[in-house]
Amino acid sequence: MNTFFDEALVNWRKHWRSMPEFIQDSDAASPYKSIIVHFSDAADVSDFEEKIGQKVTESTKYIYHPKQQKENLLSKKCIGKGNPRFPVFIPTKGRWEHRYTIKMFERLGIPYKAVIEKQEYEQYAAVIPKENIIVLPHQNKGLTVTRNWIWKYAKEQGYEYFWTFDDNIKDIYRLNRNMKYRCDSGIPLYIIEEFAMRYTNLYITGMQYEMFVPRKTKVPPYIANTRVYSNMLIKTNIPFRNKLFYNDDTDLCLQVLKSGFCTVLFQAFLIDKQATMIQKGGMTDFYEKTNNRREFAEELQRAHPDVVTITKKFNRWHHQVDYSPFKANKLILKEDVVIPDIVNEFGLKIIK
Repeated sequence: MNTFFDEALVNWRKHWRSMPEFIQDSDAASPYKSIIVHFSDAADVSDFEEKIGQKVTESTKYIYHPKQQKENLLSKKCIGKGNPRFPVFIPTKGRWEHRYTIKMFERLGIPYKAVIEKQEYEQYAAVIPKENIIVLPHQNKGLTVTRNWIWKYAKEQGYEYFWTFDDNIKDIYRLNRNMKYRCDSGIPLYIIEEFAMRYTNLYITGMQYEMFVPRKTKVPPYIANTRVYSNMLIKTNIPFRNKLFYNDDTDLCLQVLKSGFCTVLFQAFLIDKQATMIQKGGMTDFYEKTNNRREFAEELQRAHPDVVTITKKFNRWHHQVDYSPFKANKLILKEDVVIPDIVNEFGLKIIK
């Protein structure tokens, strides 16, 4: 674990006042003792399996003794009442059939606006309420142009903040006590807004991917001054905009951080997002035309050569950003904000 993340594990409490309970048990995160067992032949493996009552296959990397029972993550959920104060926009293209994010918001009762191109109006209007649709004035110019149009629209409407969500998000989870609880309302967005509105210099906030946070890992409820992907609560009246074609969200965060302002990535609440390039539509068609996303990574490196390197993992090119230079960016509380040092559940409850 790097120093940047170590500090996040220690320093989060002073800003987590009047927020929901967050306890990640270190005993649950790490085994009491681990050993390496060597076998001379297949007979020894079979004898070991019989003694411990567990199967050991070629793909087995580790086991727990006694055998752990899998937690049914669908057996409990986090309930509550409430919706975000600020508007939620979903730029979407070519995905009227699956509509993962739209279906999620409809299930949770969260108001939203689907932002579409006019050539797809009939397809989207056939499956979602027409009053939930905003038609763009442009076509086939990529996500960056669309995101900036949404920003302009939100500003013209007088909103202090606005949300943008990618169109391939299936669920929102609450992480606490080493469990992930599926949420049933828009109250997580309201809580994130409550946090963001406390600070003069917190410009972008959002939720971490569920896949990146194993539930038994000891993590802080948020990480300050890092990237925010796929779901962004953006302060409308700030002097930044999306610029790059492929990496506009990462570039936007780096613009904010390099200017001395802050971002916050929540881990107390998580989004369950489809993996990149799995679903047709959106930006996938553009990504597929690249050399295993090398252009994707090189574009960001050209814009930020001081903090971005390129690496190859999983047979694809990736950008790697060093966010440690921005750990000195400190959250500044608004002068008129007083935060009681209490736990505030905002009406959240865990039920079976």
